[in-house]
Amino acid sequence: MRTKLLTTIKELCWELLFKHDDDFISTHYYIDDETNLEEYRTKITELSIKIASIREDFSLEKANLLNQIKEMKSLIKSLKDSDSETKKPIFLNNEMPYVPKTKIVTQTEEKEISLQPTEIYTANSAVKNIVSTNNWKELYSKDKQKCAYDIWEYVIKAITYEYDKREDWRFSGITLAYAKGDCEDGTILFVDLCKEAGFKSNEIFNACGWVETPQGSFGHSYPILNYGSGWFIYETTLDTLPNEPMRFLGSKYGGEWGLSNWKFAGRLTNGKKQI
Repeated sequence: MRTKLLTTIKELCWELLFKHDDDFISTHYYIDDETNLEEYRTKITELSIKIASIREDFSLEKANLLNQIKEMKSLIKSLKDSDSETKKPIFLNNEMPYVPKTKIVTQTEEKEISLQPTEIYTANSAVKNIVSTNNWKELYSKDKQKCAYDIWEYVIKAITYEYDKREDWRFSGITLAYAKGDCEDGTILFVDLCKEAGFKSNEIFNACGWVETPQGSFGHSYPILNYGSGWFIYETTLDTLPNEPMRFLGSKYGGEWGLSNWKFAGRLTNGKKQI
């Protein structure tokens, strides 16, 4: 565009000053001739208008180009942040993990529905609003560990633990509406919030298996998350928030019933209980 501008100016100047030699000489030597002087002024004005127009066009072209560059950068970032290219972790096989069951209640019956493990995770409006209000997407891009901790704190404070009489895995929107739930409900909510914040499908899972305690073993569902330093347990059934999560490997928690999230589901390879 700069080259075009300079070329156009040169062409205009040539047309004005040199194309008609006689006019130029006449204007140069007989400047007191009012007719020639006025004509000269008119040509200069026309030239100024044309230059201003070219400058305006250049500014518009520059602005359009900058907008296109901005859009391309945004597209590149979204593609980079996209989870579509994430591959299934090698520690997860294709065996069916624990199958979630949810409850449907009508006026005439109460029915239990089995779902595919990946179908229980949703991106509902309540989850989107919570993530947006807390600026967790921005925090994820700056500090994954802090983002995970803040989401963990939110879930523990927002949900009161309540044991199910029957198996009933709730969608996160229902759990938020009730503000109550058991282990799998808090875990599903945690996973949904993390997904919306930006965590990839190879960074967070709902793990299911036995947990060993002094009082005996019990079946459990709990989130495990890896922000770059190994897998940690973000237990959602606690009354108070710990200073930091527990490392999964070497803990009393087992994942022998399998792992799942919105994209991947399976059991740990080679019969492992932990990763």
